[in-house]
Amino acid sequence: KYENTTPIISPELSLKDLKQFQNNKFGVMVHGRIVLMNTKYQKLPKTLTDEKKYTFPVRQEATRTKTHTNYYYQILNSVELGLLERINELFKLNINTIFLDLTQNIAHTTKLYRNILDRKITEIKKEQKKQFTKGHWDKGVI
Repeated sequence: KYENTTPIISPELSLKDLKQFQNNKFGVMVHGRIVLMNTKYQKLPKTLTDEKKYTFPVRQEATRTKTHTNYYYQILNSVELGLLERINELFKLNINTIFLDLTQNIAHTTKLYRNILDRKITEIKKEQKKQFTKGHWDKGVI
């Protein structure tokens, strides 16, 4: 059922954690909003705001079988993950599959990563870095 698929490893892992894997047949999410929660509750607004005024997008997803479609909702992180300047570190570990979970600026963002991989861009502007989080990339969760 899952032939020819590549698992995406948890974005909670740090670079140090990834170095410990002997089998690197997985992909790493390098860009997009990390899913914080999946729920079947259907009466959610398009965004949720917490007490600190962070806004969390909500998107609808679906799983389909031949006879039925099951809808569920994902609450996403308020800030996009963006590992622009760190992506080459993955390739040094022979992790060759990256995952970009994009809903907007798709052409621009994929071109940006392509240019980084092709070494057409060697330095990321400070303003671009500020837009994104690196998640647990440096610290990990353990």
